[in-house]
Amino acid sequence: SDTVEWNPVAAPYSLVIHYVYTNGEPAAPDYTATLYAGDAFEVVSPAIDGYTPDYRRIVSGDAGMPARNVELTVVYRANSAPTPTPTPTPGTPSTPGTPGTPTAPTPTTPDTNGRSATTVPPTGVVTADADGNPQVETLADDTTPLSSSEGSWSLLDLLATLVTVLAGLVMAIGLFRRKRKDDDSENENQNENQNANDDTAAQQQRQETADEADDEPAETVKRRRILRIVNVLLAVVAVVLLLVTQDFTQPMALFDQWTLVFAIVLLVQLVLALLARKKKDEKDDDGDAAREGDSLAAEA
Repeated sequence: SDTVEWNPVAAPYSLVIHYVYTNGEPAAPDYTATLYAGDAFEVVSPAIDGYTPDYRRIVSGDAGMPARNVELTVVYRANSAPTPTPTPTPGTPSTPGTPGTPTAPTPTTPDTNGRSATTVPPTGVVTADADGNPQVETLADDTTPLSSSEGSWSLLDLLATLVTVLAGLVMAIGLFRRKRKDDDSENENQNENQNANDDTAAQQQRQETADEADDEPAETVKRRRILRIVNVLLAVVAVVLLLVTQDFTQPMALFDQWTLVFAIVLLVQLVLALLARKKKDEKDDDGDAAREGDSLAAEA
């Protein structure tokens, strides 16, 4: 008989967030989503004029969505208005005189259930206790999470992209300068050929001398040009990747799942930049060859 293999399928779980006022009346439509265990999520509480929610956003913890349904309630409380101290009325003197100076009001901001109109609500992080039951922990607003959840942007990704773009600009400037130098050398050779009156042997000797005095071999120049072009292309790739993967309207995190990719792009670009860089000892050798070529040309 045929053997039937049983392949378990991951079951989806529901995430439901209710938004209510302190009296239990709905403040906003419920948020619902279907997720699998381990999925990351971030839900921003809707803004309601005159009210402050318990949590400005609900995010998943390091373990992601718990392996069970999650149902949460965010309560909106009315913002309290400042209550000024009544202005005292100056007394009327029995005899004509100068009335007393009234005391200036001192505004105070009382709390409503521990929350005032200027209080920024914290972030709620959904985790699971020892029994696997979902619970919400408070994340301080002044804390930058190390790993970002969905909807955040990474500081390290931005810095890596900026360095990559800077290196690409340096390589682009090097390409432009090299092309201009080659054009100048070509024009100079054409002028020399037009004004030359020596015989064929003398022209051949001057050509050999010019080749010896050239800055770099043709193959080396071509290889470095290719490396510089690839370097510039990597900078463009890094910018496109940053725009595609990062949402700068969301809170900042130190790194995310794309940080390793940005680091690899930056590392490859720096290696290519070092390979495309003309070493000092090669410059000295080129200078010696140029001086030797000038000496031979003078003797001829």
